[in-house]
Amino acid sequence: MTKRYNFSPKDIWNVDETGIMTIQHLKKILAKIGTKQVRAVTLAERGTLVTMISAISATGNDIPPYFIFSRVHFKPIFLNGGPADCTRGATQNGWVNEKQFVSFLKNFYSHVRSLPENKILLILDNHGSHTFISTLNFCKTNGIVLLSIPPHYSHKLQPLCVRVFVPMKTYLNTVMSHWLSKNLGRTMLIYDLPVTVQDIYLTGFQEENILSSFRKTGISPFNPYIFTNVDFLPSYSTNRDINNQGYHRVTY
Repeated sequence: MTKRYNFSPKDIWNVDETGIMTIQHLKKILAKIGTKQVRAVTLAERGTLVTMISAISATGNDIPPYFIFSRVHFKPIFLNGGPADCTRGATQNGWVNEKQFVSFLKNFYSHVRSLPENKILLILDNHGSHTFISTLNFCKTNGIVLLSIPPHYSHKLQPLCVRVFVPMKTYLNTVMSHWLSKNLGRTMLIYDLPVTVQDIYLTGFQEENILSSFRKTGISPFNPYIFTNVDFLPSYSTNRDINNQGYHRVTY
């Protein structure tokens, strides 16, 4: 496809969504051997989902995140203290739908300014919200060529999943723990998430991380041999002898 359209690294983009909860994911805690009790602050609530849509380019750039809040109507207060120039939407469950993804694409287009005669490549997974007619029509009209990743290959072919969201989410968990320690008795709300993300956004979206993610997936520089057949083998079952007491079936 890069040969057909003659895409340069600045024309290659990846978009993906990630869910951010108002509760942190518990991690292992380091303590001295023999310690009976380890104090940590966490929340017992179920938490509320906020979806963040992000886009990065093969030159190490990114556009401001697009937040989707789990509310029927959006209020400007939701974005207070968030990353610079971030924008938003709202759905009843905080998930991406057709309307919100088209809204994101319009914001994305305002940054990349593609044209039918000067196209860009947008790599994305095959989520249902990415394949509506309104999405395809908008992209076709505005010079955005969509390239969908096959199902179950995001961990190999999606740059945002490979090297960007992981460090961001790890640091986010730490920042949330610090927030809870400083706000004893308070429950983190969706209004607190944008300012919390602002603290960790640059950690994941560093230029080095973005360039490394495209390089590791073989997208830019283009490397069709970065993966071997072993990387894409399906799961299989085998029999393993355990302590000579018969066989135990293990699925890999």
